Amino acid sequence: MNQNNLEGILEVERIKAYVNKKEIFRYLNDRSETSSRSEYWLNMIDDVLSECLQYSKPIYASQKFDIERDLEKDEIKIIAQADQSFKSKDLMRLLGQSHQIHVVGVTLGLFLDRKIQYYMNSDATKGVIFDACASVVIEACCDYIQDRLVEQDLRLDDRLYHTNRYSPGYGDLELSTLSTFSDLIQMTKKTGIHVSEHFLMQPQKSVVFILGTSKMPFKEATLICEHKCFQCKLKSCQYRVGER
Repeated sequence: MNQNNLEGILEVERIKAYVNKKEIFRYLNDRSETSSRSEYWLNMIDDVLSECLQYSKPIYASQKFDIERDLEKDEIKIIAQADQSFKSKDLMRLLGQSHQIHVVGVTLGLFLDRKIQYYMNSDATKGVIFDACASVVIEACCDYIQDRLVEQDLRLDDRLYHTNRYSPGYGDLELSTLSTFSDLIQMTKKTGIHVSEHFLMQPQKSVVFILGTSKMPFKEATLICEHKCFQCKLKSCQYRVGER
């Protein structure tokens, strides 16, 4: 495997440490204090999360690309792929002086999707909790992969800087770029993630993200922040962390 690429099956045991249980309650729109939640409710969350982890089969693929920035056109160009470019002012701003990007695709697998659907049909409450847990687990996978990519880069050059991750559909980066990023890393072949003609991913608990690297420090606005919500323009999102 090329040293610029990481891919394969993720061990669920390694992901557990990245799971933020507070996020599960946020997805469920439960804003009550922990002390006011019933033992029954907390145990249910723990049980469903445990089952969700049991049925998760995370697999991912990533590849690093050299890029150049066209300031006049607000485009990011993949140097090795002359016909591939992405028009996005927000992505241009995020990447700053980046000279490379990691493109990553990760999924929890089709079996987990079926499990969510099963509970949605047989026990709606559990289905909703299962879906929230799965959303948090896929984010945990992204956090884990991001840490491994950063570690790998810093082993090669400890003077590198990294952005926060960014996904198609954020800001003005069109959702249609999912297909292009998928092709760049052979995502369907390596992970089983399929992007439909309407730019929906199957399995549903799948994520594609970009991570920028630079040999120069980023401006404060592009540095890895406490939460990705701070860089998102959708202020009215019910899942937003922090002030709206």
